[in-house]
Amino acid sequence: MKMTIVFILAFSLIRYQSSDTIAKRVTFEDSKYSIKDGLDILKFDSVLHTGWYFISEIQTGYKRKEIKSGKSFDINPVPIITVENFQKSTLLHEKDCWAIIIQLDMIGAQSLYAGMQKTKGKQIAFILDDKLVRIQAADDPQFAHLNPDTDPRLYGQVLTFPCNSFSSEELKNYSRILNREI
Repeated sequence: MKMTIVFILAFSLIRYQSSDTIAKRVTFEDSKYSIKDGLDILKFDSVLHTGWYFISEIQTGYKRKEIKSGKSFDINPVPIITVENFQKSTLLHEKDCWAIIIQLDMIGAQSLYAGMQKTKGKQIAFILDDKLVRIQAADDPQFAHLNPDTDPRLYGQVLTFPCNSFSSEELKNYSRILNREI
């Protein structure tokens, strides 16, 4: 009985493989449908959630314009970290300096640290409410305190919006959005 079932399954597979459906299947080797040549199939451009993302050197279908410069960047849709890794957001104000610091949880700090190591010499993007708000050099020493040897009181702090990078009104608005999402 077992042998009969095995024979029937094997025969079915052989018959299926030799049918005309193989000729109708689309493969990525077909130049007509190649991802590299025809990115029109990737124009789904979905929502990017608040967090840090890698900037891609190739087209991804997730193109965003930076708010300040208007320059467009392709964003890798897989986040480094998202708002789920944010513990709190603090709007700092001292004299004429306004800034926002985000405190990350342990997993977020480790993930961002690994992402920064992967992209040394390159830039990463901060997406807020599906908008590209800021581009950051991944290896800027003032950006984040994520090295495991960092003072525990500072570990996990990310200078998301440095002093005077945006107006006080913009930063207050960004702070409200962040605090709603956290």
